[in-house]
Amino acid sequence: MFLDQLGFAIFLQIIVSRSTNRLFTFIVYFLCSALVTAFEKAKKKYQGKLKKLEMQMAAMSERYESQVSHLSAKYNPLEYFFIKLNPLMQNS
Repeated sequence: MFLDQLGFAIFLQIIVSRSTNRLFTFIVYFLCSALVTAFEKAKKKYQGKLKKLEMQMAAMSERYESQVSHLSAKYNPLEYFFIKLNPLMQNS
């Protein structure tokens, strides 16, 4: 009788252990899936932010190049004018 009860207790322990292992496996799988989903969502969010910043940087670079070319177009004639005038002003 005692051995039967001991056998039944061991049998129950094995079933509970297997169920616990399955439950633990399910919990780990669920948590890993949640982590992967959160990571992919954050990655997508920051890729969007990075793309927006890259576009802003490209626009700023274009504006800078435009301003530099505009200023150099204004500066070059003035530089030529003062180089030509400078000897004339020194002779006076």
